[in-house]
Amino acid sequence: MEKRYEPATGDWRATGEAELVRSRFYWLTRPMSPFEMMDDAVAFFRENFPVMAKASVLLYAPLMALFLITLIPIVALNATARTPQPLAPADLIYLGSICLAYPYLFVAPALHAAITSLIAHMRLQNEKITVQSVWGRLKPRFWHLIANQLLAFIALGGINLVIGLFFFILLLALIAAIGVGVGTTGGAVSLILGLMGALLLSILWIVAVAMSTVWFVILPQVVVLEPNTDALTAFNRAFQLVSKNYRHAVLSYLAFIGFQTVVYFAAYALLGITVTIAMLIINTYFDFETFFMRWNATINHLWNLLTYGGFILLMPMMYMTSFLLYYDLRYRYEGLDIEQALVQVE
Repeated sequence: MEKRYEPATGDWRATGEAELVRSRFYWLTRPMSPFEMMDDAVAFFRENFPVMAKASVLLYAPLMALFLITLIPIVALNATARTPQPLAPADLIYLGSICLAYPYLFVAPALHAAITSLIAHMRLQNEKITVQSVWGRLKPRFWHLIANQLLAFIALGGINLVIGLFFFILLLALIAAIGVGVGTTGGAVSLILGLMGALLLSILWIVAVAMSTVWFVILPQVVVLEPNTDALTAFNRAFQLVSKNYRHAVLSYLAFIGFQTVVYFAAYALLGITVTIAMLIINTYFDFETFFMRWNATINHLWNLLTYGGFILLMPMMYMTSFLLYYDLRYRYEGLDIEQALVQVE
């Protein structure tokens, strides 16, 4: 069934819905809960999968081409190798392809999030979506986005390092406490308490990361959808939007992390089942250890192709949650004159 929300006072949909929106999904008619944002993200992704998939494939085409081109010599070298060797030529080609791909993997997620947001924004305006039209909107903000993500990468690295060191110290303290407990309460009790403590530390670590980094999740949207920002002022704008509804933003981010974890787990489970079946077939006809040692580089390369191929099709759904969170925070903070916001980035 369609969700029908009552328009808020002064809401843009009260007068402009027919002209601005063709989708059957009702965005921004009121503040949204994290689960409503996830539901609408999935719905929009499903409704616009062809254009989302096309954009994803085009964005990651250079990376996939690199992997496909380097796969040919890797397979040839593995096929002609007489004895398995560590760091054989095929392994060196594989490692070289990863090194060449790393700079692209650094900028591609931010570009993917920005392109997904622009496509959603253009769909909201009922505009025709082409490669040229999307690039025309992204081009003026491209270098701002790259610079912003470089700064974000450095900041995130520092934040995660501090949080990681803090929880590593707590983990060492937990291990020491387990060692002391073994001599007093017994090994079984200490092990149970230790596992519970480790689970608690894991949960607290995820919450701490979310609380410390929630501002970063809407940075691509701020950069590409607000032309008055640059690489530096985008941080201030993101902080402004999040800080006014910090609790809601953190809870939404935690929900998105959970949602993404479930999707990742399902994707990896599907790949795992496929790989397990392949391993059973291989083990029937070959010695598995020898086979794996010989074809190690080829197997790893194929795994990368499959995982990247799957995730580039799924990730727009994740980035849509950030897009909706961005507009939800603006709605809560500014009341959001959506018609003005739509015209603003043209």
